[in-house]
Amino acid sequence: MHIDPKTLDEMIDRFIRDTENLSEFGDTIWDRLFEDIEVCHPEMTDWGYHDFNPNWIKRNKLPKLRLNVQGSFLVTSNTYSSEDLGRELATVYSGDYCQHFNDGMKTTSQMMNACRGDKHKIATVFLYAYLTGEESWCLEFENFSYKFRYLKEKSPHFRWILCDQLHPRISGWGVSWFIHQHRRVLPDYINNIPFWERRKFEDDDDFIRYLAMSFAMMISHYCIFNFKPVAELDQTLMDELDKVVVANRAATAKQQRKREELHRKREELHRKNLEEKEARDEAFAKDYPLHCQEILRYTDEIPQLFKRHKSLHNEWDGLSQDDLEMLVWSAPMSTLAKMLDVSDRAIAKKCDRLGVFRPVGLWRKIETGAAEYPKGVPNFTYVKR
Repeated sequence: MHIDPKTLDEMIDRFIRDTENLSEFGDTIWDRLFEDIEVCHPEMTDWGYHDFNPNWIKRNKLPKLRLNVQGSFLVTSNTYSSEDLGRELATVYSGDYCQHFNDGMKTTSQMMNACRGDKHKIATVFLYAYLTGEESWCLEFENFSYKFRYLKEKSPHFRWILCDQLHPRISGWGVSWFIHQHRRVLPDYINNIPFWERRKFEDDDDFIRYLAMSFAMMISHYCIFNFKPVAELDQTLMDELDKVVVANRAATAKQQRKREELHRKREELHRKNLEEKEARDEAFAKDYPLHCQEILRYTDEIPQLFKRHKSLHNEWDGLSQDDLEMLVWSAPMSTLAKMLDVSDRAIAKKCDRLGVFRPVGLWRKIETGAAEYPKGVPNFTYVKR
């Protein structure tokens, strides 16, 4: 089965007329499908967005895209720094604007862009792209006009028949792109009915009107953009970028002030901690000789170990097993606790952890003369088992 070329031309003409009648933009809708984004390239050489251009984009993203692209070029020319514009405007990422950057949807935009200025070709591309999309796998009609009377009343093959007639026209234009129209650019609802649920039509006129309405609504939300390099910067665009720069510099200055304030507070806290430590060291150094004098209750001379230090409290964390053993066998735990500025319990735990034997019941016997002063050497008769 086939459709007469004249009938196919009439279908396309009807689609064009219905589209222009349904759209508020009339016969200018075909030009409105395309939007040129004028940006000033600093050197006007090596235009860097060939793959990005053309493509589909939501119309509400056009101003941001233009600002983004212009900003990125001004960064490359050192007019602004990336810090001045921020990440969002200093670099262009295709995914931020066109998630369909490398799929069949971009191919459709390229095809339509190649047909720019010829509404019949644009209409043909749209019809073919719509019909080859997955959402149009089956079309049903209640009644056919005389033009399609040779088709069965509910033919699931109509889509393929129509595609077969449209394809040679597209191929004849000398392009080999595969056309595929994604659901993303089609309106979600037409007359409050989800477009993917609309399968049954009264006749071919109803079907054509539906396609025209889909196209008109699609263009109200989406367009195909093209970057157009110009020699001079747009002052309005520059004013917008300058506002961004002023705001970012103010924010950067504010952050810098916060960092400086935080650094100052840290420095102040560090100085305060040092002063407190020096005060503690001074107090311990002052009391250290008094603590050493307590050892004279057990021996006639203060051991050299204690004479070498003005204070032991700064050495607590770094005490080795040998040093700790010598200390606990040179002075009672209560005296060591004062010298080290820790509790008896802390000394006992460290002895257990390092495997140091501790004396038990020794110091009272030394005071009464019942035992000799150990001089830092363990006396296993008095070891805690």
